[in-house]
Amino acid sequence: MGHKYDKLGRKDIILLHLSRSATLDGYARVTQELGLDPQALVAEVGLPPASLTDPDLKVPTSAVLQLFELTAARAGVADFGLRVARTRLFSNLGVISLVMREQPNVRKAVEALAEHVWAQAEGLSIAIDDTDGVVTLSASIAHAPATSVRQNIELTLAVLLGLLRRFLGPRWVPEMVLFRHRKPASVALHISTFGCVPLFGQYLDAIVLRAADLDVEIAGADPGAASQLARYLEFVAGRREADFVEKVQHIVALMLPGGDCQAANVARLLGMDRRTLHRRLAHGGTCFSALLKRERAELAHAYITAGDRSLTEIAGLLGFSSLSAFSRWRRQEALTAMVQAKPT
Repeated sequence: MGHKYDKLGRKDIILLHLSRSATLDGYARVTQELGLDPQALVAEVGLPPASLTDPDLKVPTSAVLQLFELTAARAGVADFGLRVARTRLFSNLGVISLVMREQPNVRKAVEALAEHVWAQAEGLSIAIDDTDGVVTLSASIAHAPATSVRQNIELTLAVLLGLLRRFLGPRWVPEMVLFRHRKPASVALHISTFGCVPLFGQYLDAIVLRAADLDVEIAGADPGAASQLARYLEFVAGRREADFVEKVQHIVALMLPGGDCQAANVARLLGMDRRTLHRRLAHGGTCFSALLKRERAELAHAYITAGDRSLTEIAGLLGFSSLSAFSRWRRQEALTAMVQAKPT
């Protein structure tokens, strides 16, 4: 894998979550209705023109978030995300919608959404909490404060509501709708969308419903089809884990010079706990210690071969506290290589 280095010898790294450009469905239409040029706004945040026409194009999630907030500000509307949500069809979710449709009941459909939502938008998470007959379906976006994702959070919960109404009926209304951000000047569209008055300034972004609603059976569901579709997504997920390993390798290289390259710190930077990091690395065929060791060895070889840095400087770039610690590590690496090369 080729690497780009800065003047300090550290890799130039960008943590990037990707989304299907289907997350922009309805954007152009609503933007034009508000008197704005969608192509110009898309270009302003660095997205390609095709992101408005090709639903399966992979685009940076951060750019999508920025685009919605920028458009809402330019249009002077606080409910832009809700306006876009009202244009969305069930099929917008692609394969995920098919998996949901073939589940035996609403609970399984929602669980399928939570499990596979990464295929629609990386960085977006759907969590399910079922306590004492009350279910909270919460949405969150990694590394994003409430103020910077307001439009996409409102869009997400409105789309989630639409999915629930597909199975529970068009007049179904949740018990509560919660938002972390502040209440806008007008909530008329919020009320007409959700069928209730949302609560703002809450501790999470969520739809609250009765557990009994999730037990409603889905007519015409085909478990066999659901299984086949899930296997396809698992195949895609396998390819995704390979990309994830590479992303972690990039982060390790970035954090090594600071001397704090530990699994817990890498996991925190990725917006997950350490257990999830280890699980996903295992799915990608490696572990954190092996990845750290390999990255150090590759960088050490590159730095020493280049010959333009002292060993003390290289030791620091690789996260060692001293030259002696670096020297001990090199000796251990050499010994390990000799043992592995010895015929059995």
